Amino acid sequence: MAQERKTTQGDRTKEVAAIGVKVPPFWPEQPTLWFAQLEARFAVAGVTQDATKLEYVVGNLEGRYALEVTDIITTPPATGKYEKIKSELIARLSKSEETKVRQVLEQEELGDRTPGQFLRHLRNLGGVAIPEGLIRTIWISRLPDAIRTIMATQTKATLEETSALADRIFELTPQRGVKQLRRYLGMINFYRRFIPNVATFLAPLEEQIGGTGNSSQQVVWSPRTEEAFRKSKEALVNATILAHPSLQARIALMVDASDFAVGAALQQEVKGQWQPLAFFSKKLNTAQRRYSTYDRELLAAYLSVKHFKFMLEGRNFTIFTDHKPLTYAFTQKLEKCSPMQSRFLSYLSQFTTDIQHISGKDNIIADALSRVEEISTSIDFKQLQEDQRTDIELQEYRKGNSNLLLRKLYLPESQTEH
Repeated sequence: MAQERKTTQGDRTKEVAAIGVKVPPFWPEQPTLWFAQLEARFAVAGVTQDATKLEYVVGNLEGRYALEVTDIITTPPATGKYEKIKSELIARLSKSEETKVRQVLEQEELGDRTPGQFLRHLRNLGGVAIPEGLIRTIWISRLPDAIRTIMATQTKATLEETSALADRIFELTPQRGVKQLRRYLGMINFYRRFIPNVATFLAPLEEQIGGTGNSSQQVVWSPRTEEAFRKSKEALVNATILAHPSLQARIALMVDASDFAVGAALQQEVKGQWQPLAFFSKKLNTAQRRYSTYDRELLAAYLSVKHFKFMLEGRNFTIFTDHKPLTYAFTQKLEKCSPMQSRFLSYLSQFTTDIQHISGKDNIIADALSRVEEISTSIDFKQLQEDQRTDIELQEYRKGNSNLLLRKLYLPESQTEH
């Protein structure tokens, strides 16, 4: 048991502690927990004197942490010395740590990462010191202007949902062939009047297709063309911020179908200019890919109207398609239609029978949205198998005493269990 004794020097009495307390190393990341451990040691050792507790704290602080409470160390209060240094050290260190991490986070930039990757990066840097709300604020502030505007409206969505929405902007990938690049540039040109200095940053991309007669030729990608493509995506996002719907405006649904997907753009005409209201695209399943061109175009109209039903009900609108035979769909005899065609046309007739032809070069947006082979939603089971086999953390969970319930399963087309 520790003992405390008193010695007298002249007219003054001074408390001297002869105590064998083993103080744990100071833990600046969790000062509250460190003080709890220290007080447990005090209780075991029988330390009760306020001045003695203060001396133990001061004696075990590194210089950089002692600087945080210099005023208390040099001029301690007459009473409650220990409680004073405890409360101030916890408060000041916590504030200091949060400020330091916040400064680090605020220096981070999006760079070439997707919004989702950037969010995970900020969370790793911030750890438990930074609240989720602050992470969200810093993350949104680093996104491009157009994305930031959209993200600011997602107040009820979780951060993960907001991140997934932001990632969709980055789903466009560099177009490998001249034909695909021409199509992409056509989509940019559709909104050319809304994009400042568009000719400047598109020049490296247009050089790739200038004078090229072979549409199957591959694009040569360099840091210059990659940068031009990145800037064009950001410009397109800024140009295609969705307009606020006007009940007085004329609306139109541009639809198109490719061999593997359908796409649509719902737009309104204001002062002679088309403004985007919403976009839609959907990959075709194996059976739908075998449809005739007419049936795929009809399917595009059917799925698009069904998707935008809540915006089209009670409105007069026109469906525009670049497949001219579809414009005669409601004038042909019903007995010539297949059961599927009859079903699609019956549904469309509840909303509109006005289907008009538009040339392919004027239907750029729907055409681009119908060509989503770059955005694959299928699962690569072989890659998943390999990733699980080589993941160190997963192997540790398998071997360790984890609360997770892990089961071995056979993946499709594989005899390896994971």
